[in-house]
Amino acid sequence: DFLGETTVFVRSIGGASTSLSLPEKCTMHLDVHYVPPYNEENLLEEIKKRIDSDFSDDISNGVRINAEIAKRDTPYLKPYITDRKDPQVKNAVNLLSKKMKGLKISAGMTVADENIVGNFGVPVITIGSVGGNAHSSREWVSKNSILQTEKVYVDLLRELAG
Repeated sequence: DFLGETTVFVRSIGGASTSLSLPEKCTMHLDVHYVPPYNEENLLEEIKKRIDSDFSDDISNGVRINAEIAKRDTPYLKPYITDRKDPQVKNAVNLLSKKMKGLKISAGMTVADENIVGNFGVPVITIGSVGGNAHSSREWVSKNSILQTEKVYVDLLRELAG
């Protein structure tokens, strides 16, 4: 429940023809951030079942629809949850609560580098600055918040190194 629902959106869709005829093929790329109980394999099977169900008439009329996981050089990152009962995590959250007023703990739907560390079983806490409109032309981050976050990181590392 903490991670929320699996999300799917169409990243791209397109078709092309080299002549004055309709394209014979259409390719659609989906961006999927999955959470348990899904994994790569059972999510792909679920998508295939939905295709078979939603497009059964088209398939009966000879339309071929294929779903596969796109190949890439680096592995896809799997979801993880940092155990808030872990002693190091509890200590870090306690220290952060003293240093950051109104500390909020949340889960993010991201595929950043911390996913790699989290999937090795290392507790991961990401501390961020105040900002808004992420990944848009109007994205912003508070300069004051950046400076405060830097101080929190330094203080936290000093205290944890003890």
